[in-house]
Amino acid sequence: MSEAATRHGRAPPLAASRRGLFVGLASLATALGCGDGTADLPSSLGSAAEEEGRQVAGMGGAGVASAAAGGESFVVVRTDHGGSRGWTSASLDGGYFCRSAADCWNQCPPPEEEGGTTVCDCQDQGGAYWCTITSYDPGEEVPVGGGGESEDEDEDDTDEEEARVVPFGMECDGSVVRGEAAECSVTTTDTLLDMSLVSYAWSAGDVGREGAGPEHSTWGGVATSTATVKVTLSAPETKPEPNPLEAEVKVTARSWKMDASNDGSRQPLVDHGIDPAIWGPGMWGAHIYVDPTPPRAAAGSGPWTGQYYADGPPAGGQVLNQIWIHPDFAASGPKYAGASQIPDTLCASAASLPYSSGVRIVNDACDNKHNLDDWKDEVAAHEQVHAANLAYCLSAAGTKRLLAELEAAIREKADELNDHLAREWSDWYRRKVQPVSRGVTSVSWSPRIFDHRKRSRWTLSSWPVEAHAGLPRSACDN
Repeated sequence: MSEAATRHGRAPPLAASRRGLFVGLASLATALGCGDGTADLPSSLGSAAEEEGRQVAGMGGAGVASAAAGGESFVVVRTDHGGSRGWTSASLDGGYFCRSAADCWNQCPPPEEEGGTTVCDCQDQGGAYWCTITSYDPGEEVPVGGGGESEDEDEDDTDEEEARVVPFGMECDGSVVRGEAAECSVTTTDTLLDMSLVSYAWSAGDVGREGAGPEHSTWGGVATSTATVKVTLSAPETKPEPNPLEAEVKVTARSWKMDASNDGSRQPLVDHGIDPAIWGPGMWGAHIYVDPTPPRAAAGSGPWTGQYYADGPPAGGQVLNQIWIHPDFAASGPKYAGASQIPDTLCASAASLPYSSGVRIVNDACDNKHNLDDWKDEVAAHEQVHAANLAYCLSAAGTKRLLAELEAAIREKADELNDHLAREWSDWYRRKVQPVSRGVTSVSWSPRIFDHRKRSRWTLSSWPVEAHAGLPRSACDN
């Protein structure tokens, strides 16, 4: 920068000769309302327009002449070397006052040396302008109009133009139940971008996926647990914003419960068949509960690759209330001697019976068939108590807590999860469910019926329905 410039607060001296090119004078004059661009300028300026090398440049680029006319700041750049028409010694130290754009243009001094540049920065002061003078040596970079821009600036502008900002967004399934599919996708409203050139780098914890093209703009899989999914984008000559993108996929628990609707608590006993192993002329009831199998490990996928979860609640649990009877109680059962000798006080109809008769035949003749059926009902009621205990335990608070723990169990290895599920369920079932189901404290007796094998002769007696030891129902609440 010239020592005669504002570094020392002095305006450059006038020179005798003038050369250069006037740039932008016509647009300035037009903006000032001068018609053809020179009418309101001094005649000396109008006649020398083609000889002067001054340019009016705005603080923000184009349209500076009109901005100056409206009372805003502007800059005059002068590159001609020589005297300045209208520039006087009245200029203040390092700058000057002027009252119009034309006046300010006139007073801007020429550079001291040929090839130099003078910049007059004119700031609106309310009715007048104060212009600060800065002088630049030949070859020195000028930051505003006339002196051009540096190569670096050109390169920066080019880079900015190439790196076009492209808006992107990401949408994910906000909430899914464990074991359901969830997906995230990247979208943009930009219609000019070639989507085949966009690259996606997905990540969720330690799991990732990368690729380019529309087929990689989504990522999803079987969800196992709440996860934050991220994606970093890249594309030639673009600047994706925002970048990276991320969103949370919330995974909620499944509502697990054991199905106790088929617990047998209201099932009648089903005639299963004849069993000669049953002691004496009797019947045997059975509440059969097919033990549920524990859950098994299932695999997550996509962002949840490498995680295993339980596939569902314990399965099975079919209930059968059944009854086996001794052959004596079958209509075609064996015959026993002495039926016609039953005392009349016990059965008046016995005298008409064949000497050898079956248990069912004797009870039917002696009007005791209903007692035989009532005994069967007693056995059924006993088995239904077992079933009711089971139903209570399957829906008890302790069982619900265990099911919730099994439902939420996540492991990185399938075998590890399978071992955990089987151990926890089997332990609970063995320690609580079975003992509670087994317990029946009450003992009941059947109505009196005729039988023969009990004492090897015909007698009229009752048969018990025995109690069983077990845990109280409250054991399944803990």
